[in-house]
Amino acid sequence: MDKVVVILRGLPGAGKSDFAKFIAGEKGIDIICEADDYHYNDDGVYEFNPNNLKYAHNECYNKFMNLIEDNESLVIVSNTSTTHKEFDKYYTYAINNGYRVVVTIVENYREGKSIHDVPDEAMERMRQRFQINL
Repeated sequence: MDKVVVILRGLPGAGKSDFAKFIAGEKGIDIICEADDYHYNDDGVYEFNPNNLKYAHNECYNKFMNLIEDNESLVIVSNTSTTHKEFDKYYTYAINNGYRVVVTIVENYREGKSIHDVPDEAMERMRQRFQINL
């Protein structure tokens, strides 16, 4: 059986999380790696704090590595990943562990509105640096 990593990229609010859940299907959220998961407080309320960004991404990557080490057949990474550098370590780790990797960009059809209230200036910076290989 093929082992596959799907890397979903896109601006905040594009629908990456929704698409990840669709792809995961019955396997559920246990195979989805998102840095956003580490910005929820104990009451389940999303509280983005830029000071926690490094921690959130480290925890996301740790979850990813654990899923790969457990030989999960499908692993989904769903982060903005606006530059190749931001997802290269996921790609390389997956390839080095015998996974096929599919990188998919989720376009923003939600009129640029993030459900996490990302400021317009931050959204514009992400748009400007978004790298795509065609």
